Amino acid sequence: MGDTMMIHVYLDDYRPCPKGFVLARNAEECKLLIDSESIDILSLDYDLGWNEPTGYEVVRHLVESARYPKKSICIPPARREECICIKCCRPMRRWK
Repeated sequence: MGDTMMIHVYLDDYRPCPKGFVLARNAEECKLLIDSESIDILSLDYDLGWNEPTGYEVVRHLVESARYPKKSICIPPARREECICIKCCRPMRRWK
């Protein structure tokens, strides 16, 4: 198996996309990227607009599909100070 090209994904309905990231403006766009790409870093906004699915729906999709970012999930704060980053861990297989 060769090296797989990985992307960084930035989910936000309002803020401009940082350089080096692929922009997803809503939960559906982000889930499509999760399903079709290898993701290294996922920047995940929660509030995606009035009456729209939230970042929580994306997290549920990550868990249900077991397709986690390789490095981390970053959660930008509401006031734009520092980003909270969670190092990704693969769920452990349950023993029978």
